[in-house]
Amino acid sequence: MASPLRIFTGIFALLWLATQIARADDGAIVPALGVSSYTGTAGQETIAPADSGAIFPASSDSSEDEAAFNAVPESGTPAVRVAQPPLADGPSSDPGDGERWLRTFSAASSAPKWSVNVGALILERSNPQPAQIIHPIGSTATISNASDFSFNSVSAAPDITVFRRLRWGGRLQFRYFGGFDWTTGANYGAVGNVQIGSEPNFGATGLTGTYVSQLSSNFELNWVRPLGDRIAFLTGFRTLQVNEVLDYHITFPAFNADYTWKEANQLYGGQFGCLAELWRLNSRLSVTGTFKGGIYGNSASNVYSLVTSTGAFIPGGAVGSQTSFVGELGLNAAFRLTPHLSLYGGYQVMWVDGLALATDQAAAATAKGTQNAITTAGDLFYFGARTGLRITW
Repeated sequence: MASPLRIFTGIFALLWLATQIARADDGAIVPALGVSSYTGTAGQETIAPADSGAIFPASSDSSEDEAAFNAVPESGTPAVRVAQPPLADGPSSDPGDGERWLRTFSAASSAPKWSVNVGALILERSNPQPAQIIHPIGSTATISNASDFSFNSVSAAPDITVFRRLRWGGRLQFRYFGGFDWTTGANYGAVGNVQIGSEPNFGATGLTGTYVSQLSSNFELNWVRPLGDRIAFLTGFRTLQVNEVLDYHITFPAFNADYTWKEANQLYGGQFGCLAELWRLNSRLSVTGTFKGGIYGNSASNVYSLVTSTGAFIPGGAVGSQTSFVGELGLNAAFRLTPHLSLYGGYQVMWVDGLALATDQAAAATAKGTQNAITTAGDLFYFGARTGLRITW
């Protein structure tokens, strides 16, 4: 089976190839500067009206927030794609580099400076991989397995993106989303004599498990630079926080106890990616695709505790570091309501590798007979819809 890193690399290559094929029959890009035409020795380039179809990434209503904010004049007349006549033999009809730079700089100078997306991200979390956590003493049978904890619900949280146009070219992008929380549980009833971690338990009359997983925060600061009329390059810094708690509450005739594993993952790193225009007609609707991938350092911690109702407390755990990978794919559409307001929606998939997960720690503790360790080989998928409003000025 191909690794997720190879899959993401392949998708990136396919997106790039698709944009090259799609633009093969396209004409030149002419910034709308308020002039009616430019005439060269080989013919005329006509400045088309704004309604003739804005191009990526110059449109103010591109379907992905990153692609939406590039070079739209304040007058509301964006740069457009126009047919370029073939060059005749002899001197080139293309304007010189100096004139071309002046025209492009003039168009960018009149573009809006800010774009803000305010919306919600609605995500599901992938379920844990099977692993034995609790077994009867003296038996290889399984009482509790990590796969018993199924996250079959969604969690919604704010998703905010801010763009600022740079005078010297490109855009700065800031994105935040976070506050996701998933909770699941399992009830095992009277389990008798069982092994949990390194601790034997005799005569248990009840056992329940509660698993909480959180995607606490995601901050990104990226630089977005167009590479053509259908694709833009993205590079920047990203930080991601994933926290988890797994608690087993076990009861006996005379007392009860809680076995708890608390995991914290703080990821910092750089990423790169591309934003590709996939579909646009002479209408208010557009569709784009997004790819991001990066290498991260994960500062992880595992905090274990056994607390009884009689006052006993047994600590444990460990800290560690791990090189992780974070990849993200998105498919998004936008519909322009007014020149400055658009409604957007789409679907996002994010894969995070190299995590300390609570079920992995509990399973390792039982298998190795110690809680004073940490494993950072876990991975998660987050997937779901996003929607909101985009304001540009």
